[in-house]
Amino acid sequence: MSVTDPFTAVEAKLWELVADHTDLMALVKPGNRLDAQDVARRAQKEGRLSADLPELQLVPTGGGVTGWTSTSVLVSQIFDFQVLTGNERAYKELFPVRWQLLRAWAMLRKDQTWARLGLPYVNKVSLASFSDIQNGTQADTNKTTWASALQFTIDMTFDQQALETQSAPA
Repeated sequence: MSVTDPFTAVEAKLWELVADHTDLMALVKPGNRLDAQDVARRAQKEGRLSADLPELQLVPTGGGVTGWTSTSVLVSQIFDFQVLTGNERAYKELFPVRWQLLRAWAMLRKDQTWARLGLPYVNKVSLASFSDIQNGTQADTNKTTWASALQFTIDMTFDQQALETQSAPA
């Protein structure tokens, strides 16, 4: 897939971050990683079985323009790594996956190139927050489950001229 915009490039880099973290990937089976850019694995499953959980997906959840000058625009994009578990006991799936996501994040912060995702227009990547909700009993699994989201904010700067010419930044 060719990347034609910076938002898709950021999404791909965030998936690359977690894919490089082997301890996290050991917890979430390949078929349970719902990568929107991977046509074969992007749809949420219906009629989930125990083997279909935990499930990990990356979802854009908002953002905004945080500044605009005559030469550039500052944009924040928020992405959530969302985790769905199949166990009502958080320590069984939810917390181990969260811990590995946090470890992947710590490694990102350690590597200064990755701190900007290796993209010249990314100024900063920050872990903004995480939230949890215990779902009611799921009809397809007959289990009480957890859903969680770790929210990342990506701050980017785009050149005004690039925006005017409709070219994607390098």
